[in-house]
Amino acid sequence: LHWWLRERGLTLIHAGAVGTDEGAVLFVGKTGAGKSTTTLACLNAGLRYLADDRCLLALTPTPQISCLYNSAKLHLAQMERFPTLLAAVNNRHETATEKALIYLQDLAPERIAPTLPIRALLLAKITATTTTSLAPVSRMALLRDFVTSTLVYQPGATHAEVHSMTELVRQVPCYQINLGSDL
Repeated sequence: LHWWLRERGLTLIHAGAVGTDEGAVLFVGKTGAGKSTTTLACLNAGLRYLADDRCLLALTPTPQISCLYNSAKLHLAQMERFPTLLAAVNNRHETATEKALIYLQDLAPERIAPTLPIRALLLAKITATTTTSLAPVSRMALLRDFVTSTLVYQPGATHAEVHSMTELVRQVPCYQINLGSDL
């Protein structure tokens, strides 16, 4: 899959993505950093949804992110925070061993954004606070977690994928999103 995507100028990355018609933000970070919960909270708040796990990156002519699966995955215990989504869990019988799976295309097709320009990267970090805030972050710190999580999730990724992520980090603003407990 990676070589086929590369030939088309696309890179498979590990990130969450939400936005408006004007553009998207990508939530990047390690597994368990809050990307999936944050993307679903943003969906509930009215933003358009692209991904909570894997999405497609195109760098030219400007950085774009594209929806790949139209699905969301979250541990069932976390799904309790999204009562409107609970009824849409497709794999209810497997949630003891797998994350709950929701096909958002079936639930809210008008809220799925196929492709949007990328306006910012947000390095997700769970905090002990109630409120969520943004803070400056070094591009290197963001890139380290972004590349590491993508390589762990996608063993077929190579130097080409790392190069694409590095170029993206150079081209768009980068921040840390300090995730509080109040969705």
